[in-house]
This record gives sequence, structure tokens and C-alpha cells, in this order.
Amino acid sequence: MREPSVRHPEAALKRARLALQAGRTGAGACDETAQPIVVKDRGRTLAIPAEKLDFVEAQGDYVALHSGGRRYLKLQAISTLEDTLSPTRFVRVHRSRIVNLERIARIFPSARDCGLTLADGTRLGMSRAGCARLLHALDAAAATPAPDSPTAAAGDASASRA
Repeated sequence: MREPSVRHPEAALKRARLALQAGRTGAGACDETAQPIVVKDRGRTLAIPAEKLDFVEAQGDYVALHSGGRRYLKLQAISTLEDTLSPTRFVRVHRSRIVNLERIARIFPSARDCGLTLADGTRLGMSRAGCARLLHALDAAAATPAPDSPTAAAGDASASRA
């Protein structure tokens, strides 16, 4: 397996963003298992589509769901929520944070202090292990061919012959 691109995280982020966007518009882009996250907010029950989440943050027994500039609290463990989110779209970057890969604008990896900035300007810290997981996820997203690419079609053809 190839080592993540630590020296060039911006390039890895750009490749991953292009791959995620291509996958979203290609055939089979809809994640059938992605279900909306149901939360109660001021007496109303809301269903937040997982792809609309910017990031998730643990707050004791609750998770704070950040989406479109709003924050929703839900009584649920972050590890339980992590299991329901798509691993190709979401990465746990800290023991108390999960980030949507499509919302990342910039990454700041270093030996001492890792962090990232989201498209809306929110800055989040990462653990060193979380930074490594993020870089691996970005490399994996960038390496995955789009569903309508010739490489993906060749892989499907070889799989059907087996």
C-alpha cells in the first residue's frame, strides 16, 4: 500500500475532491445505505441528509451535528453515529470529531499540531492519528476510479468474467 501524501496534502485534497465529485455524478453515485439523521430541534423532528453534514463533534453523551451553519444536538455516541456514516465520505480526525471530506478546504499537517479548515472557514484540530487517517482516506478517494471511467468499466468486466 502506498504511503499517504504527507508532503503534499493540498494535492491529495484536490485529487480526492475531484474523485468525490466525479463519483457523485456518475452511475451508482447515490449511496443506498446513507439514511438521514433524525434529530429533534425546538419541538420539531428533522431529517438531516448525511451528505449535508459539515462535521460532527462529541459532547459528552451527545453529538453536535454541524450542517449549513446550524448546530443540532442528538443523544447518541459518536462511535455509533460513525458506524452509520459512509467511510468514503466521512473520516474521524479526532476522538471527538468526524469530518465530511467534501467540506475540507485546507489541511495543516505537522509533526506537532495538525489541523484543517472547512469551506465555511471553521478551523478544527486533529490528532496525529486522525491526520494520518485523513491523508489515507484522501489518497484512497483519489485512487478510486469514477464509476463511469474506463478503469472502472474494465474492473467490472474482469469481475463479471470471474
